[in-house]
Amino acid sequence: MENRNYQLIISNEALKSFYILRDSLMKNPAFKDGHSPEQIDKMIIALKDFRRQLRRDVGFMFREEKERRGNNV
Repeated sequence: MENRNYQLIISNEALKSFYILRDSLMKNPAFKDGHSPEQIDKMIIALKDFRRQLRRDVGFMFREEKERRGNNV
């Protein structure tokens, strides 16, 4: 199998929101049988924020590509 290195560049905002999401997911459950409603809410909010930041980054990437192609016409 071929060894390939892939790199993903994300904005500082997306990286920070990823760390917040990761930290919320790594917390120990409040109860023996699962997370508290407050913990679940924090996870959902963190996930939505991370996805929003990624969409923003992808939007920037497509906008830059479109501008680059427009200048080469």
